[in-house]
Amino acid sequence: MKRIISFILPAAAAFLFACCTDSGLGDRIDSLESRIVALEKNLGTLNDNVVALQAIVNGGVVTEVKEKDGVYTIVFSDGRTVTLAQGSTGVATAPVMGIDGDGFWTVSYDGGKTFEQVKRDGQPVKAVGTDGVTPKFGVDSEGYWTVSYDGGKTAERVKDADGNPVKAVAEAGGSTPVADSWFSSVDAKGGKLVVVLKDGTTTFELPIASGFVCAIKGAEDVITFAYGETRTFDVELKGAASVMVSAPQDWKASFADPTLTVTAPAAATKALSADSDTDVCLLAISEGGVTALAKLRVKVSAGSATDPDTPVYTGLYARYMAGEEVEIAGVKVSKAAYPDANYISSTSEDKTLKSGVNFVEADVVAEFPAGKGNEIVPPFFVVGNTEGTRTSLKATAQVQFNSTATIENNVIGLQNVELGTDGITEGYLIANMLDNAMNRISFKDCRINLVGDKSLMYMAATRPVNTFVVEDCDVKCNSTKSSENNLLKVSGADYTMAELTFTNNVFWSDSETGTKSFSLYLDRKAAVTKLTVTHNTFVNVYPQASYAYCQINDMVAGDLSNNLFYFKDYAAATVSVKGDATYTGIVKEETASNVVEDDYAAFNNNYAIYAVETIPAQKLKLGQNAKTTNIVSKKQSDASEVFDFTDDSENFNIAKGIFKPKKAEYGAQR
Repeated sequence: MKRIISFILPAAAAFLFACCTDSGLGDRIDSLESRIVALEKNLGTLNDNVVALQAIVNGGVVTEVKEKDGVYTIVFSDGRTVTLAQGSTGVATAPVMGIDGDGFWTVSYDGGKTFEQVKRDGQPVKAVGTDGVTPKFGVDSEGYWTVSYDGGKTAERVKDADGNPVKAVAEAGGSTPVADSWFSSVDAKGGKLVVVLKDGTTTFELPIASGFVCAIKGAEDVITFAYGETRTFDVELKGAASVMVSAPQDWKASFADPTLTVTAPAAATKALSADSDTDVCLLAISEGGVTALAKLRVKVSAGSATDPDTPVYTGLYARYMAGEEVEIAGVKVSKAAYPDANYISSTSEDKTLKSGVNFVEADVVAEFPAGKGNEIVPPFFVVGNTEGTRTSLKATAQVQFNSTATIENNVIGLQNVELGTDGITEGYLIANMLDNAMNRISFKDCRINLVGDKSLMYMAATRPVNTFVVEDCDVKCNSTKSSENNLLKVSGADYTMAELTFTNNVFWSDSETGTKSFSLYLDRKAAVTKLTVTHNTFVNVYPQASYAYCQINDMVAGDLSNNLFYFKDYAAATVSVKGDATYTGIVKEETASNVVEDDYAAFNNNYAIYAVETIPAQKLKLGQNAKTTNIVSKKQSDASEVFDFTDDSENFNIAKGIFKPKKAEYGAQR
């Protein structure tokens, strides 16, 4: 290869002037201003060619070459895509750019006869390597070439060896035609990409490995870390027989397909400087022995230093991969206990949830296995990887679990996700298909949409649940049924449940009539060791007439406190079979002998708002079988201490599902 790699820049200018063969068109762009404006519109091709040749000089593995209308698209294994465009002949005065053998940009002002290094502030400008600069060319209002070395933020005029600015647009009437000589051919042969420049002697050869990909997503820019911070990056890997990862001194990096995990140094060292960039590298080797290198440029920001003993992670999966415990819906999981987590991102070919632990990125929709014959064997955990952002889960049929013989392993936990009953034909979204108990089922910080008169979960009498927890969730119901619409129904299991908890949830319906058959839990033969219904908000969701939100046989201990109810049409929703309004309750116990207020640990700060001028006589009670009345009952006009009911209120909006109480002692807090 020649030491000097030269190419003439203004492809766009040459193209423009070559097209001006029509005299009428020539007259219209004869002015300097018109020609400058036209040239500016086509500078993209010029700059694309600079980027392309710089990429070719830097080398790499090519996976695909496509040509259309003289434009060549070259795809590299690390995901880079560049284009080369053939030029033409036109009237312009053009500098000729090149790259010398030391990797510095060069320029010629005599048509390529002699070259000198491009200098900025007296220093040569790097063209290759991670610190290489890509010039961006333009033309100013007076028709002179400009060049920027900082991506277009600032620009200066191109100057010749004598320090004179270089014209980009020739004066009207004349100049000598200049050939735009980029290259003579681009071809793929013998497993190589061969690029021959127009001089006929300078040739580049890069290996081609079709289908061989090693690309780090989001690696285009320098990634800034805090000290001790851990981040994860998606890697697209295809056709690789083996992969090796390397990291700079004091950094840590590991790769588990498809995820690259990088941890910054815990504190500053002599080997680190706050403004230095370093590379985390993935070296992939194809089955044919071709190697591809993908790089991630990283740096540590001195201004974001954290306690070295407290690493910062960008996502729960990174914490998990670092060996730390991650809590999913009240259950602590770790890589040591569950070594093979399923990580689902936008680049994952398979977005199906699987048994074990599932981490799902916020920008994808993960799918439950479809119905019968695809039962999930617990334990089963799903968590949205970004805390505070709910990831969408999709079901095309009932989600079925095939429980294990060891009850302790029958654990289901979902957190930071959104799921619903749309798309299923069955009456319940989730079912246990094996005659064995579930040890624990829990939902935390989830959005649950009960649409189409469907319920969330059903278990047969031989398939009860020991612990059921719903916490920090938003549950929307649109059922029009007059019979059951449940979160969980167990069909007549005569057993003792350890824990039944509903805390800090919002349950609401935005329909005109509300949901008239809603229940949190239904099993009239089950005893509950501890029932907790605290800090929940219920809006236009009603228990079945004469029943309650929780229907059980006996509650050993419980806490029914700080709940907030809003009823738009309570009397109509709670009509009994006799046609009269009836009492409903938070809990109904079938064992009447135990239904006394003293049996409950707490009966505090429950608040009911009726959107009518007269509060119904047979209003909501705490215990349906008891004659307790210690729920604060208010008309809407008297409940401004809890909600702002003005139009488009920021804390009460049924259509948007926004319910933010003014007082912390009432309802769900958001």
